[in-house]
Amino acid sequence: RKIQSLQLNPYTDNIDYAYASAESANWYDNDDTGPHVFTPENPNCTKPGLMAPGNACVPGMRMQLTHYLENVNNKPNPKTLFIIWVGGNDMINDIDKLIYLYEKTGIDKQTLYKNSLAFANDEKSIRSNNNSIHFSYPVYNIHKAVEELEQHGVSPQQIYVANLPDLSSAPAAKALTKNNKILLSILHLMTNLYNFNLYIALTTDSKLHFQKSHLISTYDFQEKIFKHPEQYGFTNIEDSCVTNKADPICQGYFFFNTLHPTAPSGKLIANNFIQEIQASHPNT
Repeated sequence: RKIQSLQLNPYTDNIDYAYASAESANWYDNDDTGPHVFTPENPNCTKPGLMAPGNACVPGMRMQLTHYLENVNNKPNPKTLFIIWVGGNDMINDIDKLIYLYEKTGIDKQTLYKNSLAFANDEKSIRSNNNSIHFSYPVYNIHKAVEELEQHGVSPQQIYVANLPDLSSAPAAKALTKNNKILLSILHLMTNLYNFNLYIALTTDSKLHFQKSHLISTYDFQEKIFKHPEQYGFTNIEDSCVTNKADPICQGYFFFNTLHPTAPSGKLIANNFIQEIQASHPNT
């Protein structure tokens, strides 16, 4: 209601610091085109959310953080709770870019698999001869975001990070890999490697004061749901509600589209976040 009374336009006015389709990096994504031609630091992006033909200006997570800090004059409210949950778009888009390179430049499958695992391990060894292709490294970006928050005086008690659910279970992954079991198993392995490396990066760096109990495992929670979906009211955890044209009700569906949860799924995930935060931060 407050937003409506202010008559703010979500396409031109910054009403939120989180954007759909964003990756984790400190650049803008051009979400109007295929992921293999996402353009970082687009000079035409003079304002986040600016819409133009072929140019959607979606700021990455670190750029969103920059916008927030600028708007609060680099003095975050000590009572603000920061929850960083990002990386899924990075991983899916990076794989899509690799497949594009594989199809267009003829790199061998072994290199494709090796580079896929390199993303999860946060290795900066992947290079592209195509200047329009830019890869993202979410573990590095999340680490830098936590570091930046602490440098701006945010207490580690106020910072939470969520890991990724098993990406191989998403309809988008099945479509991307054409249901290839080998590729899906690699994506499953990538998710586990990513989550492990995220844990190591945040909890073993002496420069950070991140607390282990502040790493929320959406992976474990989704696995819990998928083992007994009927207990949570789900009858379909495989398909997209939109693809099956079961929207807008999506009765019994876990996935709304090929990557995102339905409202009931989102509510369960949000409640799990609250429970995790309350368990580690009783005063929240």
